[in-house]
Amino acid sequence: SVVRLILQFLKENNLSNSFSVLQEESQVSLNTVDDPEMFKSNIIEGNWDKVFEELNSVQMPSKNLVDLFEHVFYELMEIGEVGTARSVLRQTDPMIVLREIDPDRYLKLEYMLAKHTFDPSQAYQGTTKEKRRRDIAQKLTSQMEVVEPSRLLTLLGQAIKFNKENGILSKETSALDIFKGENATSGSDEERIPSVNYANIKFAPGSFAESGCFSPNGSFFVTGSADGFIEVWNIQTGQLRTDLEYQAKENFMIMENHVTALRFAKDNVTLASGSNQGELSIWNVQTGKLYKTSRPHLKGIT
Repeated sequence: SVVRLILQFLKENNLSNSFSVLQEESQVSLNTVDDPEMFKSNIIEGNWDKVFEELNSVQMPSKNLVDLFEHVFYELMEIGEVGTARSVLRQTDPMIVLREIDPDRYLKLEYMLAKHTFDPSQAYQGTTKEKRRRDIAQKLTSQMEVVEPSRLLTLLGQAIKFNKENGILSKETSALDIFKGENATSGSDEERIPSVNYANIKFAPGSFAESGCFSPNGSFFVTGSADGFIEVWNIQTGQLRTDLEYQAKENFMIMENHVTALRFAKDNVTLASGSNQGELSIWNVQTGKLYKTSRPHLKGIT
């Protein structure tokens, strides 16, 4: 989900407060760890502080968490950390769940705590501490989803690539306003009188522009000429856009008469062109493909 993408981004960028608030308010858990193999290794090696830190972003079945916290309780008792063991037993959610679903098993732990004694045979029941760690590590990691890192940034990159390949964004600029979904502009958004001449466009001898327009997002600038040519230009250099394959191969969009009107659709790719003889054509500016042509008017289209 989108929330999980954002949670992963917050966690990877150490925005722990924002991560906790979003997880609490959305009631959505990331349910993955940065490195499942490292998480498993930390359990096997008994690095419990690192294990619990990772579990903050993971939803686990109660039974598996009960097994984990019970085992940690035993290890704390084994090394004489009675106070910490008491906190684990009486103040953690998994142990509260254990008290409700299996009172006898819980009372066994309370008895051990009260006696301040540790019996490995009673705690590990015919197995070893190391074997118990491996079993718990396997159970926990099997419940986790393995997800590639930086998924949000990866998806944004794929979206930008798609938009550039489909002409929604210009391929010729690396500056992008991701929030607005358009090529970034420098300076204030306040509209001002044009004062800078970016480039001059020169047409073939005997030809001249009769119409021109920008796509809504500014990715394309197109002119229509008296000789019927419809051309897409780089406004920074004044040269034809040769990143468009059809223009690089000189397979231009062409009408039979003067191109007197041009207008883009909101998708920034579909272009309508009109001629002085009433001809109307619909094009894909990204590919140069002609979708449709007709003559709906007796007089010119302007």
